[in-house]
Amino acid sequence: MKKLKVLDDVERKLIWMSIRYAMGSGTIACTTLPSDIIKKYSKRMDVDLKKAMAKEIKNYFAVWKVKFDDKNMNYIKDIWIKFSTYLSCEFYNVYVKKIKKPFVCFKYNGNYYPVNKYEKNSYVDEYILGYDEKIENVKFVGELK
Repeated sequence: MKKLKVLDDVERKLIWMSIRYAMGSGTIACTTLPSDIIKKYSKRMDVDLKKAMAKEIKNYFAVWKVKFDDKNMNYIKDIWIKFSTYLSCEFYNVYVKKIKKPFVCFKYNGNYYPVNKYEKNSYVDEYILGYDEKIENVKFVGELK
């Protein structure tokens, strides 16, 4: 398997600036950027960059809470906070009954989102309910290498 090239300085700056611009716009159009970043760049981002971006996104929504408290803006906020949770690199192995291999997931709003499915299409809201009786075991694994 070919090793992916890490992001260069220009790519890092462009991603940072596009995230800040998109969040600041607060429009429905800004909801496409997380998916684009995941598909195009997530495999090439180092853990430190992902965590820094996650922190930036969470801080932005903490500061601009009033702007995003409107119920019509919850959709936008949800996409960005879920994206920042993925970027936080806090992953779990979720063991589901009758399936031999665990799902590597991140946890958001009490549910487990399989990383491989989220990276392919973050628009599809596919997750394992946190209280699902099919869950046999959950183990925190932290960062993926």
